[in-house]
Amino acid sequence: MAAGRNAVGEYPFVFDEMDGSGAEYESFGGVWCLAASAYWALLTGDHSDLDGMLLSERHYHDRYVAHMECYGAPLDTSKAVDSEGILGYIKAVGCLYAITGDAMYLDRMREAFAYECSFRFCWNSPVGVPPLNEVGWSSCGGSVTSTSNAHIHPMSSVAIEDMVYYLRYRNDTYIASRLCDAVGWSCQTYNLKDGEYGYGRVGWMSERFCHCQGFLDERYPDGSLCSTWRCLMPWAAGAILDGLTGLYWDVMPHDELPTVTMVSRAMSCVHDEKG
Repeated sequence: MAAGRNAVGEYPFVFDEMDGSGAEYESFGGVWCLAASAYWALLTGDHSDLDGMLLSERHYHDRYVAHMECYGAPLDTSKAVDSEGILGYIKAVGCLYAITGDAMYLDRMREAFAYECSFRFCWNSPVGVPPLNEVGWSSCGGSVTSTSNAHIHPMSSVAIEDMVYYLRYRNDTYIASRLCDAVGWSCQTYNLKDGEYGYGRVGWMSERFCHCQGFLDERYPDGSLCSTWRCLMPWAAGAILDGLTGLYWDVMPHDELPTVTMVSRAMSCVHDEKG
């Protein structure tokens, strides 16, 4: 992937189908390549491309994050401002902090969390249409996908592990509060029993949740409106599992791991709020 970076450190948005070279840039979406590269370096201890990754991080921060205008991660939104690319950036700077120990990357994580939380609900927006109005579902803690496709989806749940990791080093009550929101949303948005969301088996979930009735277009067989898609989307459940289990548990030294107490405290917030 390093070979595809351009002179300013940006990875391609589109790769050439014939030779894999960069075909299009000018997109924050390539930051996921930086996240993968930093994770690889953390896993293997191969830091030969560290200077290139640090250059890339500076570019993505200064060009996109600093302006709070990150676009181009989803391929189906025509580069609308979105909440998906920032998740890759958060993971990249988390790994870079683990590699370098430079506290600037914790600052960058905090800045990125602020951007991500601008898409994340901190209140419940009641929906009057089944199944969401029948199962105790709450929009609080869920994030909308982008400015052009503004339903709630579960991709933002992958940031749970990163919030926990960040709180290992910083006493930040705001991020701790948003962590509680994120865990709470994630743990109530899939079938806890067969058919809870009107379809499927335990653990099944879709990717689309309508937090307001202006987004409704799905219908039941009788023609009545439905407030979520009724389909199994494994990536959606995978996002929940990734956030709750996380890459840091796999690669961090024991004394650097997020503490069990911290995770338990977050879960206590959820139980206190949900009863």
